[in-house]
Amino acid sequence: MGPLFAVVTFALLGAGFGELSVLAHPHPVFHATRFHGISLLLSPFITGLMMSWVGRGHRRRGQEPMRIESFSYGFTFALAMVLVRLAFVN
Repeated sequence: MGPLFAVVTFALLGAGFGELSVLAHPHPVFHATRFHGISLLLSPFITGLMMSWVGRGHRRRGQEPMRIESFSYGFTFALAMVLVRLAFVN
């Protein structure tokens, strides 16, 4: 699987899980504040960092990490999910 195909796949998966999360919880998780939309930046960034951390742990134990266990693919997944929630919940 090439990198472009992986990015598209993780974006589609993120969008799909975003739709499922809207069906499960159709209301905003946090109420609007002065910094409306900050989660659009923070959530994917934090998710990317956490997935990178998980991948680093696998490499330290001599295991091969999955593709999603990197900053860029974790960020892509979370960004697509957040964009879908932003579009349908707000």
